[in-house]
This record gives sequence, C-alpha cells and structure tokens, in this order.
Amino acid sequence: MSTGRYAAPHIVLLGATGYTGGAFLRRLAETGTPWRVTALVRTPPRHRLPFVTYVLGALPDALPAGFPPPDATVLVHLATEHHGDVSRLRTVNVDGTREVLSRLPPSVRGVVHGSSMSVYGQGAQEGVAETAGTAPGTALAHTRLAAERVVLEEMRRRDGTAYVLRPRFLPGADDRSFLPMAARLRPLPLRLDPDQVRLGLMDVDDYAEVVVRLVERAHERHLRRAPVQRALNVAYREPVTLRQLFDIAAPPGAGTPVRLVPPETLIRWARRIPGRRGAQLTTLLELATRSHWPDVRALEAEIGSDITDKSPMRVLRARRSGADDEVTTHD
Repeated sequence: MSTGRYAAPHIVLLGATGYTGGAFLRRLAETGTPWRVTALVRTPPRHRLPFVTYVLGALPDALPAGFPPPDATVLVHLATEHHGDVSRLRTVNVDGTREVLSRLPPSVRGVVHGSSMSVYGQGAQEGVAETAGTAPGTALAHTRLAAERVVLEEMRRRDGTAYVLRPRFLPGADDRSFLPMAARLRPLPLRLDPDQVRLGLMDVDDYAEVVVRLVERAHERHLRRAPVQRALNVAYREPVTLRQLFDIAAPPGAGTPVRLVPPETLIRWARRIPGRRGAQLTTLLELATRSHWPDVRALEAEIGSDITDKSPMRVLRARRSGADDEVTTHD
C-alpha cells in the first residue's frame, strides 16, 4: 500500500464491525497503514485500532452531527441489513445509503460500495459481465440494486468515482455457511451434473485487498480528473465446481448419494413450504444447483490480475486445513 502523490486518505467506513468491514480493517492493520478511518458503529468494539475513530450511530436515522467528517476523502460502504421485512431492508439499505451520501463533504473523491451478484437474479449465470441485465429475485437483492443506483447516480452528479462491488461467495475465518451448504446439499436426492455447476468466489481477505486498491484507484482517478461510476464483479477468475465442493464437504467414508429428482422439481417443492424455512431452502437450492460465475475482466482492468489469478480450490483447502472455517454468500 502506498499513498503515492497524494496525502493519505481519510476513510469513512460503514460496516466496520461486520464480516467484510472487519476484514477491511484487518487488512489496513496488517499493512501498518498511514490512512485514517472514521467508522460508524452501533457499539464500540472491544479491541480498538489506533488509526480508527469510532463514532456511535446507525443507518438511516441515527447519524450523529458532524458525520461524515468534513475532511473525508473516500466512503467505504460495507454495511447491509440482511434480515427483516421489505420495509426494514429498504429503510436501512436504500434510505440509509441515500442519507449518508447526502452528507458527504465536497472533499470526498470516491465511494466503494459492497453489493452482490444477486442483483443479476437467481437464475444460472455463466461468465456474466457487468453489462448483463439485472433481475433481482429476493427482497434483499432488490434493495442492493436500489442502493447501487443511489451510489452511482450521486457520484455521477458529484463528478466523482464510484465502484459498486458484486461478489457472490466470500470464504473467511469468521463465517460458517458455504461448505456447510454443500454438505447439506450433497445427500439430497438431486439429479444434476455437479461438474456443470460453477461458482465464483473470493477469500474475504483478498476481497479486503480489492477494496484497499479501489480506494487508491479512486484517488488516482481524482488526480487525473478521470472519474468513473461502475459496477465490478468480484471473484477469482477460475470457478469451483459443485463436485469439488462436494469432495471437500463430504464426511469421512461418505458414499455416493442417490440422485433421483431434478433440481427444478425440488425448488418448486421448496417454494410450497410456508414461512422462512421454505424460503431458505429455495434460496439454498437456487444458489447451489445453478452456476453463479462472473466475468472479472473489468475488475482486473482497475487493479490488475494478481488477486484474481489465485486458485479458489487452494484457498478453500487452506481454510479447511487451517480451521473449520467456511464461506458466506452475498444475496
């Protein structure tokens, strides 16, 4: 990390105590950053970082006076409400984003905003590019897309840079969902070819490095007077197949599961189950039985390809051998 020809950035961070926000702060701490961070948090963390100023507040209607600070240069927005009804999701994810953006001082040069590949929809995605049409299929995905548009439109109006990031699966030490998802799916009576289901992922620590580089990129673009407002898919270039995940997730001595039912039939059955349980099973089946694999060339054009070149299977095996750590999805 270097500041190059410009002063060290002053980051406004939303989501500091969350999964991706925590990874971003860990990455800065590891590099001995000269950057300053002002983080909005509901409660102060037990272990505070010396380069972070923690400000108490919450989206959208509990933002304190003077936040964001008047000398801020980049907003890193990694806060998303995942639970609750449609009204709650929209209030936090869309209205909250709009309120923070309305308060940004003129010194802000860019925004890096964490979104999700879910804005493309629940159907199969093979090498999907950012130019593809969006078709969000869940309430959360609808609010993610709406928040993207708020960010892009506001930074276009300000003639600043905006990057909205679209990952799908993010492995990491603090989450336990993706490989357990494969373990839950493996014994189901699904008739599908797991070699044909390809999924894009990136380790959450690499995702944090992507965010760091895009903060630097926003500063560079400001100096060159070349702002952009764009969505960026985030994943390693090589996907993992469902069969590879089954192999990692299989318990010792597990046999080959019986395959009887096409996935679309099982998805239709799951949709008939009332309540949250049916919705969760439907989402699980839609995620894990259909490809969700993006084209990442736009990201590589911004930050290079050394991160996207990594082998996702090596990442997963390293996580698996180091601890019983798993992966999160960004719906």
